[in-house]
Amino acid sequence: MAQTHVDMAHGLLLRLLPDGLFKAQIPGLLDIVKTYLGSEDPRRKAAEGASEQLVAAEVIRLQDRETVIDAVRGARLVLQYEGARARNFIRILYWVTAVLFTIAVVLAVFGAYSPLLVPLCFGDVPYCPTGNEPASWDYTVIELVGIMAAAIAAAVSLRRLKGPTIAYGIPVALAVLKLPTGALTALAGLMLMRGEFVPGLTSLSSSAQIIAYGIVFGYAQEAGTRLIDKQGQEVVKALGVSANSPSSSTL
Repeated sequence: MAQTHVDMAHGLLLRLLPDGLFKAQIPGLLDIVKTYLGSEDPRRKAAEGASEQLVAAEVIRLQDRETVIDAVRGARLVLQYEGARARNFIRILYWVTAVLFTIAVVLAVFGAYSPLLVPLCFGDVPYCPTGNEPASWDYTVIELVGIMAAAIAAAVSLRRLKGPTIAYGIPVALAVLKLPTGALTALAGLMLMRGEFVPGLTSLSSSAQIIAYGIVFGYAQEAGTRLIDKQGQEVVKALGVSANSPSSSTL
């Protein structure tokens, strides 16, 4: 609602601007229109045609000014919609992250209280994550190394943040989601190995090897979160994140 009032005030300000100042705003206004309205949108076509006349005219016609303002208002409505969509997407990501963190904590507590029930040990002479016998810290250690590996993957994914402020929240939320996912994939991967799900990958002969595989499985969460990353990229793209994104200096 507040943004709607801001847009109304923006349109009123554009109507009150002197001709010279309005002409100076035309390139930025057209950037907004081109970013958020499709090339076949009649409002965009009308605004592009009117802008050519506005630049050449000594006195701006009210009809041409209104055509541009109408297109800008339509573009800003699209931006509002995509902004709401982005905020909802971020909210969902954080809810899923909270659920996954809860599951990871529950499993760590389970491993601490019942280390012998489903041990993460390999070989006839047991080799476990923290020693030669199942220990209460085994699950926690594997989850931590999974989080560490996922954090590295998350840091790589954040190396090229750009775009409007609201878009920053999406890659950050995606990066946070990777952390509990890495903890769970590290744990699940070692459980699959211990269950001989993958032939030939069952004879780990030291705690270091077990932790190393935990790191590999933690980083492997990238395979599971790739589809979510693509969805996030689509949402960011819909916000108009590009080299031609509107400048903050545009009225």
